[in-house]
Amino acid sequence: MSQKNIIKKKLNHLFHTSIQFIKNNVSFFFSIIAIHLFIIMFFILINQVIYTYIPIYDLKFGIILLRFSLFCLMTGVWVGYFKIILSFIDCKNYNLTMLLQNFNILPKILAIRFISYLSLVPFIIYLLNQFPYDINQYGTNIEQYMLNIFLEENITSLFTC
Repeated sequence: MSQKNIIKKKLNHLFHTSIQFIKNNVSFFFSIIAIHLFIIMFFILINQVIYTYIPIYDLKFGIILLRFSLFCLMTGVWVGYFKIILSFIDCKNYNLTMLLQNFNILPKILAIRFISYLSLVPFIIYLLNQFPYDINQYGTNIEQYMLNIFLEENITSLFTC
């Protein structure tokens, strides 16, 4: 019971401290929200244009390179955005160029993502063994493949030997 009270006190303290911090820095807080909305709208527009005019799921080197570079761009911008948020928390000044100044840590982030994908390899091998992947039907559209598995196939057969 004492742990529950300690956690409740800590959460209450964090909540009230956050409210005070936002009240003291209202313009900074709203500028962070505006930057977030700008980033979201930018990526939505890019995705809409790409999905409308480019066959994004073709199995071609150029298309795969485009997808990877867009992923890197989005990841780098989000790193910059979180640096701005951390500046807000630390009561430091920021500028919009911080969105594009943190691509130097992108290789580390990509390495971590690669390691996390490696941890999925046993599950992917098992999944491909149970439900073979048809490259002619799906191309590189893995989302459609997964959707077909979960909607059309009997999902319980995944867990039976």
